[in-house]
Amino acid sequence: MKISSIAVSASLLVSGTHAFVAQKRTQSIRSGSTPLFLEPSAITEYMVKAHEDKLKAVQQIETQKNEEIKALRAELSAAQQQASSSSSAITPAISGHIADMSKEELVQKLVAYQQFMSKYIVEAQQNKAKAVLAAENAMKQKYEEKLVFLRGTNPAPMQAAPTQASVDTKLYQERSEKVSAAAKAGKSRWGDMENKRAAQAATNVVAPAVVAQEVKPVSIEAPKGGDRSLYDKRISMVAAAGKAGKSRWGEMEVMKATTAATALPASTAAAPTKATPQSVTASKTVGISVPPEVAAADHGLRNDGGVGGPSLAERINLGAQLLQQGSAAVAPTSVAAPAVAPSASALSLFQKRNMMVAAAAKAGKSRWGDFEVKKAQSIVATLPSAAEAAPAIAVVATPPEVAAADHGLRNDGGVGGPSLADRVNLGASLLGK
Repeated sequence: MKISSIAVSASLLVSGTHAFVAQKRTQSIRSGSTPLFLEPSAITEYMVKAHEDKLKAVQQIETQKNEEIKALRAELSAAQQQASSSSSAITPAISGHIADMSKEELVQKLVAYQQFMSKYIVEAQQNKAKAVLAAENAMKQKYEEKLVFLRGTNPAPMQAAPTQASVDTKLYQERSEKVSAAAKAGKSRWGDMENKRAAQAATNVVAPAVVAQEVKPVSIEAPKGGDRSLYDKRISMVAAAGKAGKSRWGEMEVMKATTAATALPASTAAAPTKATPQSVTASKTVGISVPPEVAAADHGLRNDGGVGGPSLAERINLGAQLLQQGSAAVAPTSVAAPAVAPSASALSLFQKRNMMVAAAAKAGKSRWGDFEVKKAQSIVATLPSAAEAAPAIAVVATPPEVAAADHGLRNDGGVGGPSLADRVNLGASLLGK
């Protein structure tokens, strides 16, 4: 029945819609492709029958599936009951060497395991308590030593404390000796207070506890004019140079130094303006001393191409010499400085430097940039006797340092040609053009 209904539905799908439309009665002869004429009552009867067959098929399938579901539920409930009953009544299957053991042996094994676990738990708790107690004792001893150290009293004799104290004292002594030696050699990176403390510690070995006891009653006193720190000297010099318009620092640094200098005591703030013979001698000594590395790096070359000017050592010390406000003239080095007009004797080093920069720029031999040259020219223009005081750059003279730096080498293989000074001056003149 089901197969016949399927065949009928397939034939209806294959046939067109015109199969259900009434044809004219005049067509007596029908071709093979002409569809069969069906009455409306036949179509209605077919549709009703097909619907009934469909309902029967659905009902049959539903009944079959319900029976299968009931059977599966019965099997599942039976399996659950069997599992619960087997877990309570039947012992699980045991494989391995345990299956060969008797009930008494299993009981002994279980008792031994219980004893082992109880012993392990008790010992673990005891070890944990011992570790906590040891940590508490160590922390207590550590803070007791710190309290004793801060109070300045001698600590109680211990086993590990003397060894640690001796090691710390030895390291502190070695460090103090190194700092003191560097300060004596003039290569220390520490301040005066640290150098003095290191020198005192290097001569007198003091235990850390005694050091703490000595540091406690120390009272800070205002430094005297002769013993003021380097920082006070520096801010005083920077403030004085900024007030005179000769500072090489920026506006923010000058303002900061001026504010700090006004906060200093009167004796300290006024100290930089006093130029005693001792300070002049000391400043001269510092300015004249030229390290061998600086002298070796100079190579006799000048900033103006070898015709004169400050050396490398003079340019390095230029900033420190400017802050002295011309109180002490720096002694010349082995290379002769350019001749200056008699009227320039009253000029400061900063003014002389600006005049030299302006003259070198005018001659096309300046190593400075345009902004620096313009700044130097503007400063020289404000001087009363800038024209008379400007150094005269005359004949190009080859200093012995330049000749030594030439090494006898020429650009033509040693058979003649311009020297090193000539080539430097030629490059400067070409750049000036």
